[in-house]
Amino acid sequence: MAQNAGKPWSLTEDAQGNAVFQVRAGDVAGGDGPTKERSELAHPGKQPFDTDMWVSAPFLIDPGPLSSAPWCVLGQFHQSEDDGEAGLSPVFEQQYVGGHLRFYARGGAGTSMAATTTTLMCEMPVERGAWLHVVHRIRFSRGGLGHVRSWLNGAQVHDSDVRIGYDDRVGPYWKHGIYRAASPETLTVRYGTVEVGTTSLAARITRT
Repeated sequence: MAQNAGKPWSLTEDAQGNAVFQVRAGDVAGGDGPTKERSELAHPGKQPFDTDMWVSAPFLIDPGPLSSAPWCVLGQFHQSEDDGEAGLSPVFEQQYVGGHLRFYARGGAGTSMAATTTTLMCEMPVERGAWLHVVHRIRFSRGGLGHVRSWLNGAQVHDSDVRIGYDDRVGPYWKHGIYRAASPETLTVRYGTVEVGTTSLAARITRT
């Protein structure tokens, strides 16, 4: 499912078959307020709790002006809200801020941000115009301790128990593309083949 502003540039494909997401100032998707801009694809599978699952998501941030957005998500696991619940910030997200890639985990009751623990797990500078081969092995928990192990370009960048997951009936689902606070710069991100599921993707860790 695509979520974007419906512009000709929102979601295209390059000559190599990569999905090309682009957000320009004012690109508000349906249902979002004017302070958010988005071009994302949602993966239909809901991930299990208390089970190791994997995501491999290679992407490239096109060269351009430094993003001034205070937050910019380039890949996330989104909560599957129970009936009557409002949506919360993602249980897991890859943020691109100030030229750095950050991985965040969140966990808690799933009813309010006040009852949520947010953990910045790692942060590293990344080069625009170069492929970033990201692999995560994640075990979600209903408000308790789960686990995240992450690799970037073949190097392990994080490995720890962490609160990750909300106390929901159904587990979260994957989304990738661009989701950011409104900002004036055009941002373009290319994604290669994205794989999500409980099958091990360890072979993807050393992909170059």
